[in-house]
Amino acid sequence: MKNTMNATRVGALLFLILALVYGYNAYQIPLQPWSMDEPFTSRTLPIFLSVIGSIVALLMLILPDNDAQSPAECFSGPGWKVTIALLVLMSLFGVALKPLGFLVSTTLFLLGGYWLLGERRIKVLFLASVPVAVGLWFLLSRILGIYLAPGELFI
Repeated sequence: MKNTMNATRVGALLFLILALVYGYNAYQIPLQPWSMDEPFTSRTLPIFLSVIGSIVALLMLILPDNDAQSPAECFSGPGWKVTIALLVLMSLFGVALKPLGFLVSTTLFLLGGYWLLGERRIKVLFLASVPVAVGLWFLLSRILGIYLAPGELFI
């Protein structure tokens, strides 16, 4: 069996490191005294995501990859421009949260992300962005009771 370090395995190794660091930081989340004995706390979902991410990364490292490219071939493709643009968009989303609020900034982030990924039909962009943003807002604020500030521009 030929076991070379290809682009898939490099990505899986980086993802494994990210998942493990995320899991370590999840254990650092402080718990309120009354929630220490609860089955679901502020640590539960991050720890679960870390475990699932680690399992997926390990499977990608262990299982054979028949159509793998070398890292040089993979990292020189045109997808890096979109990746960097999405990272910039995520940073702008973080900056926009305080002045615009969750609902507006999430809608704009999804619109921009879908557009960067190639969707150009305006109707599809809005039908894919607005319901997801409103659904997330409803889930977080109304069902889970998390306060989401409306934004400094709307106060």
